Amino acid sequence: MTARVFVVTPVDIALLAALDRDGSVVGAARAVGISRDRAVYRLERLRERTGAAVVTTRRGGANGGRSGLTARGRAVLEGGAEAAAWPERDRPPKHQSLTGVYRSDPEPRLFAPDGFSAAVAFVAPEGQRATVTLDPESIVVAIGSVRSSARNAWPGIVESVRTPAGEGPSGRRELAVRVGRHRLTVAVTERSVQALGLRPGRRVTLLAKATALRPVGATRGSRPG
Repeated sequence: MTARVFVVTPVDIALLAALDRDGSVVGAARAVGISRDRAVYRLERLRERTGAAVVTTRRGGANGGRSGLTARGRAVLEGGAEAAAWPERDRPPKHQSLTGVYRSDPEPRLFAPDGFSAAVAFVAPEGQRATVTLDPESIVVAIGSVRSSARNAWPGIVESVRTPAGEGPSGRRELAVRVGRHRLTVAVTERSVQALGLRPGRRVTLLAKATALRPVGATRGSRPG
């Protein structure tokens, strides 16, 4: 079975997130700063590249029509803004997302309901709910105490080590790491698995720069990571 490969841009992700939130193509286009025609073009391009509609529209009724994401559209939104490849009837690799409340004091952070928190490098209104995506390849795995410029250092326990489909004996591996009540997926090489002794039950520290947590539909602005 062959895999479809396509590129999802940050604007595509922001457009899908805004459409999911607002239920309107016009409103979503306005939220990301593009025209309605450009938004329709991007949604059609995603349909062509993924082989399925990413948006569904319900017309009429007392309150007018409303748009929303299809199952494929939600899969693309969860997939992140990098290149995504997946078998024809499967979902794309999921880039984890975190939704939480933005607080700026003493540093910009998102606080999720499950107790997980993360330092971020963007500006949002105080107390606003925001969503970020985190690429599994942006996370560094460390053993023991480390000093790093990364503002996020999450202690956790490896739950599983998985070989993605199509990877060879020395290729990419995916770790599932439990951080409190939250689970993160981390991409590493087989060499790192062997060198660090990564196996279920292994205690690790996950490092991620604040800039690696990419905002979805957040207020524009940035701070140093």
